[in-house]
Amino acid sequence: MTICFSKQWDLQLFKVFSGTDSCLVVHNVEEFSERLHLAVEKKLIEWVGMDASIVYGGNSELGAVFSKPLHYIFQHEWRFAWSPITPVTNLEPLTVSIGNIENIAEIIES
Repeated sequence: MTICFSKQWDLQLFKVFSGTDSCLVVHNVEEFSERLHLAVEKKLIEWVGMDASIVYGGNSELGAVFSKPLHYIFQHEWRFAWSPITPVTNLEPLTVSIGNIENIAEIIES
């Protein structure tokens, strides 16, 4: 399971990800990250989570999930990913709650 963010504000990303009209700007990344990991760990008991910057045009030491072709470098992506300890054949959507984040993030409309 993955969730991705850009590390840089760039209005051009609204064009790249057509149909978007707003984005979440996280001001306290450490707090957000901690809350997200804790919330997911409560639901995915036997999974391992990590987060890191994407490696563009090469292979991340963390594996393919943290690697992308060089032509996506403009996305400046930071990715959260979780992998099961034992293989899983069926993945269902996952909804987690990290509480009120008004004091650490805001929604910006394009």
